[in-house]
Amino acid sequence: MCAFRLGARFCRLSTMHSIKSAIFFCILIGVASTSSAASFDCAKASSISENIICMDPELSQKDDELGYLFTKAKSLVGNDSEFRKNNVDAWRWREANCADRTCLIRWYADRKVYFQNILLQQSNRQSGLEIKIEKCTKLGLVPGSRDFNECIK
Repeated sequence: MCAFRLGARFCRLSTMHSIKSAIFFCILIGVASTSSAASFDCAKASSISENIICMDPELSQKDDELGYLFTKAKSLVGNDSEFRKNNVDAWRWREANCADRTCLIRWYADRKVYFQNILLQQSNRQSGLEIKIEKCTKLGLVPGSRDFNECIK
């Protein structure tokens, strides 16, 4: 009910304005939470590419996915200097060259392939090792023995 008795029409307009304001606020909160979904803090975004990523939900999601793949790949390679250099060089290239959405989508696709290849290589190595272990065990070699270790090389 209106606090002022200025008539029913004013009360309806005032109520509609309040509802529209509440809806706008909810939408604004939703956009803000989507824009900060990147793997970095969007409040600290300083470059053109970072700001584009923060404003685009699809790019923000790609950034999250790439962050996940990076973490998995890094856990496999450890503190490998080549891996570190590749990532620094790729990030610098993006910062210097990507000033639009199309470039960023291409960059994310390329980086995704890079990390997936690392994961695939590790998976293939693991599968190859498992096959060698099975073969050496079938030969009757004792795991941990010198002959077993030579067999699995």
